[in-house]
Amino acid sequence: MRNILYALLLLLGLWACSDNDENLGIMPTKEGISFEPVAGGAVMRYTLPEEQELYAIKASYTNAQGERVTKKGSYSGDSLLLDGFNEAKSGIPVRISYQDRFRNESEALELTFDTEDSAPYTFITKAEVKPSWYGFQVMYDAPEVVTGMGHVFYLRTNELNEVDTVLLRSFTIARGGDTLVFDIPENVKKNTVVLQVDDFKGHSVGKRIFEDVESYEAVKLDVPKENWDFSEMPVLEKDEWKFGVEYLFDGDFKGERRFNSERDGAYYYHKYYTFMAGPNALDKPFYVDLGAKKIPAFVRIYGMQNFSNVRPITGGEATTLGSIMMMYYGSKLPCNVTVYGRSNDSEAWKKIGTYSANENLTEKERWYYNEQIKTEKELQAADSLFMDVKIDASEKTYRYLKVVVNKVFYFESQLSAGGSSNKSEYVSMHELEVYVKKD
Repeated sequence: MRNILYALLLLLGLWACSDNDENLGIMPTKEGISFEPVAGGAVMRYTLPEEQELYAIKASYTNAQGERVTKKGSYSGDSLLLDGFNEAKSGIPVRISYQDRFRNESEALELTFDTEDSAPYTFITKAEVKPSWYGFQVMYDAPEVVTGMGHVFYLRTNELNEVDTVLLRSFTIARGGDTLVFDIPENVKKNTVVLQVDDFKGHSVGKRIFEDVESYEAVKLDVPKENWDFSEMPVLEKDEWKFGVEYLFDGDFKGERRFNSERDGAYYYHKYYTFMAGPNALDKPFYVDLGAKKIPAFVRIYGMQNFSNVRPITGGEATTLGSIMMMYYGSKLPCNVTVYGRSNDSEAWKKIGTYSANENLTEKERWYYNEQIKTEKELQAADSLFMDVKIDASEKTYRYLKVVVNKVFYFESQLSAGGSSNKSEYVSMHELEVYVKKD
C-alpha cells in the first residue's frame, strides 16, 4: 500500500512539473529588453508579456568582485539597476529569464550590457590634491549616480620619530563632486596625502598617494587705513557713541575700550568703540587695495567679547542708539560674506572666497560665542573672537579685494511682536585684517 502511495505522489509531481513547463513555454526576447549604461552599471528596461502565470523577470550576472548577482523585476516596475562595477566595461554577459509564482524558470536569454565608470572609480582616478592654507584640499568630480565612501589620510611623524597614518575624514561621495579643505595642526611645509575609496558594499576600489603637497603659510599684511574704502556702505559715524571706521584699525581686538567705558548699571553702555553700518548695510561692498599684487589668504573679521547682555539706553539721541544695539549685538555680526578679487581696474571682479554659516545656528555654534566675562582680567585672558573668509588657494595674484556682507545672524526680538531684532539690517565689525601668502 505504501509503495502505491509513493507512486501516486511521484505521478502527481511529474504532472505538476509538466503543467508548469507548459505555462513557461514563453521566454524573454530582445525586443522587450534594452540597456542604458550608467555610473557603476547599467539600467535594464523591460516589458513583461501579458501572461498571467508569469510572476517576475530575472537578470543574473557577475559583478566586479566575481560575485554572482541576481536582480528581479515584476509587473509593478519596468527597469532594473545592474550595478556592482568599477571602471567602464563593454560586453558584460547577463542571463535573463522569466519566473512563475512557483519559482519555475523559463529558458534564459543571453545578452550583454555596457557600463560607465562608477563614482568611486571616478573619484580615485580623477581626484586632485592641491595646496591650501595650512593644509591641503581634495577636489573631485562625480557622476549623478553616486555610491561609495571616500577616505582621506595624511602621514605624520610622531614623538618617537615613527610615521603614523592619520585618518582625517570619511565621507559619502557627493553627487557632481566637491572640494574638501583640510587644516593640518602640525606646522609642516609639505604633506603626504593618501586617498582611498570603497564601493557601496565596502569593497576597496583603489588607493592613491600624493607626495610633497605644499601647505601654504599666511602672514598678516599691514594695510594703511587710507587703502580701505567704505564709501558704498552706509557707515554710521557717531563720535558720542564711538561708532566709526577708525575703530576697525585701533588694535582693540576684544572690546576692552568698550568694556571699561561708562555704563548705567552692569551692562548699559553708552560708548562702543566699534564699527557700525546701516540701516540697509547688507549687500553693500567695501574695498581694500593691497598696495601690490599679492596671493590673498583670508579676510579676518573680529567681534567684541562678552556682548550678550546689551540693553537699550534712553534719553535724547541715546534712544536711537538703544534701538540699534537693542538686546543683541550678535544680530549685527556677519554669517555670510563673499570676497571678490581683481588684479587691476580694468578687470571684472572674480569671486574668490566665501564664508557661510546658517543664520539660525544655536548661540554656542556661532563664531563669536564665548562664556560671559565679568572682569577685565577675564577679558584679557580670553581669546579674540573672529571669522576668516578664506580665499581659494592658488598662485593667482590680486591687488584689489571687494568684501560683501550678505547676511547677519538672526535673533528674535523680545521687545516687539517677534521677528528679527535687526530688521533695519545693520552690520557691525570690530576689527579687520587681511592675510596673504608668505613669501
